[in-house]
Order: sequence, then structure tokens, then C-alpha cells
Amino acid sequence: MNDSGNPYLNSDGSPSLRESVVVFLDLLGYGALLENSYATNSQKPVLQQLHTAMRDAYAPIRGFPLHGDQRSWEARTFTDNTIIGFPLFLDRDAEAELALITGRVARFQFELSKHGFLVRGAIAIGEFFMDANTVFGNALLEAYRAERSTTPNNDQRKAARVSRGSANLVKDCVGGSLPQLFLPTTPRSTARRLHR
Repeated sequence: MNDSGNPYLNSDGSPSLRESVVVFLDLLGYGALLENSYATNSQKPVLQQLHTAMRDAYAPIRGFPLHGDQRSWEARTFTDNTIIGFPLFLDRDAEAELALITGRVARFQFELSKHGFLVRGAIAIGEFFMDANTVFGNALLEAYRAERSTTPNNDQRKAARVSRGSANLVKDCVGGSLPQLFLPTTPRSTARRLHR
């Protein structure tokens, strides 16, 4: 993976912990989706759907402007988790970055929902580092803990079709047909936690 332009690497390639806004997202129903794709021999179209969804979801993140010769973000997706780090370039209290980031993350979520995927997550502010090999920092721990604090026991997690009314609402927003959406059967609120 190319780390050219990574805002968390010094000019000599050494890692640098940076004060950052960190977003931790969990793709809902991923395990059930994966298991079902193999049970029904539909892994290729499911992979294509997921790949297209993630490509489209990352578009608003990739649209963030450069800061000098560096990106103003770094992101990784693995299994059902996405981590996005935005170093604080504009001000130390993160107000400007937070305003920009929440809009981009909302668009990330919206793009995924258009493809039938929902996410929940958390945002934290603190020290952070990410490159192609390593993700590290207090902000990552805070965002991860905040997201997980809303999760019931794993045995209660099940994928289910979203209610007809909710599906119609999303369908009206995207102006077209909507693939199957996955939601946990137990309602949860999205945690949002800001720490310095």
C-alpha cells in the first residue's frame, strides 16, 4: 500500500503521533452477510456490491483537500471496520475540522446506505497514527470504546431486513430501488464522544 502523502509520516518516513479527529465505523450485519453469501454461493456478487459501496462511500473522504503535499486524512477498512483519521491542521480545538468531517462521514454513511449497508460508529479527538502497517493512538481507543459501548452481547446480534417504512425513506432520498439493508434487531444509538 502506498503511503505517499500520508499526514502521519514525517518527511524521513518515521511515524508521527498527531492530534486528530478519529472516526471508527462498524458495518452492521457484515458477519451474517458473509456467512449468507457462502451458504447461498453468492460471494462474488456480494463482494462486488460491497466493493462498489466502499468505493462510492470513500469518494467524499477522498475529496478532502490536500494540506501542502499531504492528504488531510488517512483511512483503512478491514473486515467490518473503517477507521478514518483527520489530523488537526486548522485549529487545536478541532471545531473547523469537526464541522467538515461530520459532513463527510454523513455522506460516507449515506453512500453505503444506497448500496444496502448501514454503519454505526463514534468520533474521538486525541493522539493518533496510521500508515499501511500500523494504526495506533489514544483517539483510536476512545472511538473504539465509544462505538463498542453501544453494542449488546454478540449472541444478541442478528441481521434483519430494515422496516418497510425506513427502507422507503432511504429509497425516497436516493430516488430509486434499494437493495436489502441490514440492521441489528436491538435498537442502538450512535455514540459520539469527544475527548482531548
